[in-house]
Amino acid sequence: MNPETPLDQIAARWLLRMQSARDTATAVALDGWLEASIDHRIAYAEAIAAWHGVAAAPLARPAASPRPSAWPRAGAAWLAASATMAMFVAVWLALPRGDFATPAGATAVHALADGSTLTLGTDSAVSLAFDAAQRRIVLDEGTLHVDVAKDPSRPLVVVARGVAVTAIGTRFAVAELSRDRRYVMVDEGIVSVRGEESVEAIELHAGQRVEIDDGRVGAPEPLSPHALAWMRGTLVYDGEPLHEALAELGRWVPGTVVCRAACDEPVRGAFPVARADAAIDALAAQRGLRVRRYPGVTVVGR
Repeated sequence: MNPETPLDQIAARWLLRMQSARDTATAVALDGWLEASIDHRIAYAEAIAAWHGVAAAPLARPAASPRPSAWPRAGAAWLAASATMAMFVAVWLALPRGDFATPAGATAVHALADGSTLTLGTDSAVSLAFDAAQRRIVLDEGTLHVDVAKDPSRPLVVVARGVAVTAIGTRFAVAELSRDRRYVMVDEGIVSVRGEESVEAIELHAGQRVEIDDGRVGAPEPLSPHALAWMRGTLVYDGEPLHEALAELGRWVPGTVVCRAACDEPVRGAFPVARADAAIDALAAQRGLRVRRYPGVTVVGR
């Protein structure tokens, strides 16, 4: 398709192809187009909503209610159009995710063989390498907190994309912000943080955090007292930009959360982790924004 064609027209053409063809080859091609960009998935979702004459709108729902469909009577077309993508997602979910993993909306605590305590945040996965010579945790995705048992002969090392954190006996967390961005946060003791693009490691002390962006370590800054509130079942925002809050909330709900407006504006609020959807609605309302929910994508914008 012509790259200069407006995205909504391209999405509409894909929908028409799926309505007329409905063969595996077309479904696979559509899956590739959807996976190429979050904008593609949003445009395709809007095309389906328009096809069925259903306007995407904010969904009011209590926390205890099951997630309703944003598109009444649109299910048959959506299933036909995304059958292959659904199959790929199901296969991916069935694949092993490291040694320990959590789904969206859940946390887990694990006692490790060396006496350390590992807490996994929502939608997270780690792989372990513990033996007589090393203690190594690879954060494959998501967020972890570790209360490290002291063993000077075997420092514990946490490795995430672009960064390695070394500790002997301390308490710290590593959180994934995006594919190339991480936070390291220390609530007790001292850790050594080294980015893959850094010449030297830096020391990070209790009450500090640092951002690692594409392997480059930033300057240490004060750690918010609410940064690890998720371990107590609460998500707290006290002036963080909307896009940062939505990025965290997006890990507590299925699918992807996208910020389209007022993304740098500060937001405030405290919410139970079990009500992440309601938190998205509340923070959007603070900035006068709307929430549109499509299968697999939540969009916050005008």
